[in-house]
Amino acid sequence: MKMRQVVFGVLGLIGLAIAFVVGRYFPPAAPRSIHDKQITVSAGDSGKCYVDSPYLNVSHSSGDHVQWLSADNQYSIRFVSQVTPLDPPDPTFTFDKNSPSKVYHLQNKQSYYPYDVLDQNGKVCKASTDVQDPGLNVKQ
Repeated sequence: MKMRQVVFGVLGLIGLAIAFVVGRYFPPAAPRSIHDKQITVSAGDSGKCYVDSPYLNVSHSSGDHVQWLSADNQYSIRFVSQVTPLDPPDPTFTFDKNSPSKVYHLQNKQSYYPYDVLDQNGKVCKASTDVQDPGLNVKQ
């Protein structure tokens, strides 16, 4: 009986040590709030790509923030007419699976801002003129 307790105790301590060592390599999750908006882009069929929130309502006065993530490849966002609501202003930027875009604040420019999504070759894979056009709708 005592031998069994000692073995289980040693195994438990070894398990805790392994969990501690492995856990050190995982960064803590960033705190998210209701004002942190993330848009994920992923590859689709025949050179197309998908945007999980193609039409996103955001608010400057509420302090919303926007960030783009990739599920698989490198992508670029290009705002139509080079007009952007992002702060700092960034009409074209690139992100990939291992490196999401910056977290952008919004300028106080109330309007709709369509954008194109470009694949890693610089070709438009989701156009601002698609039926579910990607864009940011900035409200006060």
